Amino acid sequence: MDNIKESSTTTRVSRLRLIWTIASKDFVDGLKRRQMINHVLTIAFLVALYRFLPVIGNANSPALLVVYDADESALVQDLSRSEAIKLRIAESYEDLRYQVGIEDRIAMGLILPADFDQRAQSGEPIEVQALIDHWVSDEDEAAMQTRIEAEIASLSGAHVELHLDRQILTRPESSFAFSIAFGLLIVMGLMGMTVTPQLIVEEKTNRTIDALRVSPITMAELLTAKVLVGAVYCILMSSAVLIAYGSFVLHWWAMIGTIICAAFFIVSIGLLLGIRLNDVRQINLWTFIIFQPLIISMILGIFEPVSAGLRAAMRWIPTVAMGNAAAQSLTASVDLDSYLQSIFIMVVWGLVFFLLDRWLLRRMEQ
Repeated sequence: MDNIKESSTTTRVSRLRLIWTIASKDFVDGLKRRQMINHVLTIAFLVALYRFLPVIGNANSPALLVVYDADESALVQDLSRSEAIKLRIAESYEDLRYQVGIEDRIAMGLILPADFDQRAQSGEPIEVQALIDHWVSDEDEAAMQTRIEAEIASLSGAHVELHLDRQILTRPESSFAFSIAFGLLIVMGLMGMTVTPQLIVEEKTNRTIDALRVSPITMAELLTAKVLVGAVYCILMSSAVLIAYGSFVLHWWAMIGTIICAAFFIVSIGLLLGIRLNDVRQINLWTFIIFQPLIISMILGIFEPVSAGLRAAMRWIPTVAMGNAAAQSLTASVDLDSYLQSIFIMVVWGLVFFLLDRWLLRRMEQ
């Protein structure tokens, strides 16, 4: 009995070594391709453009100020006429936190005291509580504070001292959450659905897949090796998005889990394209066709004001689940039920395509 167990263990180790040998060879060969270098440069350019172009565009924009004024102060009317401030009114303290937290640019929340007008007329300094999101740099915070205090003094003549409270305000439906989820989808889609299929196409073109049929490795093990290579490519390229937006991530375990599961799903689709198609141009065409509904569903399922029933149904779409899971990593606390449901959805869809890939490869093996 011990000999049987030892033999079984040795066999499993041998199978794993075969998978590792194929995966490592494909990974190294892929890095040597000129196309891989082009993809890396394209991803770096797109991420930099996507991340920093809005920042540059907002550099000279009016300061975004969200005000909660329970006493209808005259200052609010003055601020609404200011060209230096873009004013938004909050209905409550929670609404103020929400409005600041959904922005993709620096926003400050201001809570005016009930007796602001009376204290302004007396000429005494007025302490005003203000909120700002946790990711704002110290330099930007100081500049925003100086700008707001100066504008209030110019408009009302009141000497205001802002007491800034840095809080974690970012919401799952915020613009930054969308930017990160969308960026990850683009990067992983580019790697998983254009590069990964070529791992299978090259095997068919070079007829090495015929040699593999009589080798010790099975088609299922070959598929596992390809999934590993594609997933590693996706994860490595996703680091570009995380470098650009890393300051917003609060729960890295949630973000890393999202990326791994999303990579498995996307790579499984990519391998399906590689099994069914024989030409790079066909792969690019079908990647474009398949990718459009994945992108649109993410936008509609998370960030557009669709009905609650439709949004609930769209949560079962894997890219919507990906966006929900990624957004959880940016918030003060992870909604574990929502996060685990999103992870489950991505894994299940990935398994569906993986099993389909395996079935198609078995047909080829026969």
